[in-house]
Amino acid sequence: MLSENLRILRKSFKLTQQEVADILGVDRSTYTFYEAGKSTPTKENMIKLCDIYNVTVGYLLGVEKNCPELKVASRSDRVDEGTEGLSEISRNEKFLIMAYRSLDSEKKDQLIDIVKTALKELR
Repeated sequence: MLSENLRILRKSFKLTQQEVADILGVDRSTYTFYEAGKSTPTKENMIKLCDIYNVTVGYLLGVEKNCPELKVASRSDRVDEGTEGLSEISRNEKFLIMAYRSLDSEKKDQLIDIVKTALKELR
């Protein structure tokens, strides 16, 4: 059930096996084995997969039958100017979001600092 759910989720998010492998920091063949049921993700990678797809471990393992709906911010939740149109993001933008979700809080903060520094240099 885990392997099938991983494949279904990946395809529904329109990601390739290579993209998910890159987010997890594993070889594509390792991720392919997850989807083929030949191996099981580590606890750390299982948590990352749950964060990426916004699902529970129970859903990934097939214990919970219904996939929770993704939470989408309502129009009133979007305070910052320039956030309109986020529902139509590109493949690269989606990859960046998924990669960000896979990080722990400290690494998320570090990534934000890196992006801010890079933006200042690019302007």
